[in-house]
Amino acid sequence: LPISLNLLGFLFSFLTNGRGLGHVIWGCAAVIIPAIIYMGIRRKKNWKKVLVFTLVFGALYGFGLEFTAEFTNLWHVPDPTFPIRILGVLPLDNVIGHILMSSYTAVFYEHFFDVVHHKKISHNIIYGILPALLAIIAILSLFYFYPSRLLSISHLYLKIGIAAIIPPIVLAYKKPVILKRMLYTGIYFFFLYLAFDIIGVHYGYWIFNGGGYIGWISVLGSGFPFEELFFWMAFYTATLISFYEVFIGE
Repeated sequence: LPISLNLLGFLFSFLTNGRGLGHVIWGCAAVIIPAIIYMGIRRKKNWKKVLVFTLVFGALYGFGLEFTAEFTNLWHVPDPTFPIRILGVLPLDNVIGHILMSSYTAVFYEHFFDVVHHKKISHNIIYGILPALLAIIAILSLFYFYPSRLLSISHLYLKIGIAAIIPPIVLAYKKPVILKRMLYTGIYFFFLYLAFDIIGVHYGYWIFNGGGYIGWISVLGSGFPFEELFFWMAFYTATLISFYEVFIGE
């Protein structure tokens, strides 16, 4: 049923394109939120863990990543749902998008793999928060004082992606049982995010007009960088699961 709800959400995006609700966040919310509600009703969830995970890895890490991407033009949301750009750079939509994706991943992971063993959040959470805060401080410092250095980093998407896939690779090596969970969950989200990109690029919800990509992919007439396919569609879910296991679960 979650897949059916996702498909109805995509249908909503098609039907509302060019109309009042035809914006990126409403479309993403229509795909994700009904599925979250359904899984929450069907099986008990540890909503406290989901909330903390969403705030830390959706909002904090999402802010750092999306601010960097928008400022350096790795990708760009030209017509956001909400006319708010943080520090004149980052659309609020981008952060909300990461919040939706991280919350959906956590709920889906708990629902199908029943990983709620303890109600308490791991004490390791502080080690998840600190790097995010330090990264944000570093990014904003470069933005204010040395913007040219931030703009001059070559193949930035590739470098961010490599850093992001190290945690799931290390965790899968240390705990092979997690590898199967990452694989099954990742397959589902790979096709979900592929559909997101096909529709998002087709309707101009987000665009890739920067440089420094290592390759280019075209699917059903929608083009996006190879890094988008590999690091977001294929590995983003595994990265979130590794964070959930290490910093949230007990």
